[in-house]
Amino acid sequence: MFQANISVAVACRHKTRQHITQLVKDTSDKLKQASEADHRVEVSATKKIADAKLAKDFQAVLKEFQKAQRLAVEREAAYAPFISQAGLPQR
Repeated sequence: MFQANISVAVACRHKTRQHITQLVKDTSDKLKQASEADHRVEVSATKKIADAKLAKDFQAVLKEFQKAQRLAVEREAAYAPFISQAGLPQR
């Protein structure tokens, strides 16, 4: 039972990571489109500054998220031997 719960949790984390990766890709694409539109059409300096700030803030948040994600993977790997041993039947 414990091992099944772990498998479900791992599958959920994987699905969540895939979803987050897609969200990051979509957001990056939208920011790129906004930046390109700022260069093609006449927009106010205020909008250009706001779009640039948004892109910069997004990159900063993404960098912090990726750092947290790497730490979570490291911790998960460090605890994996304990989880595997806990899921083994007693002899």
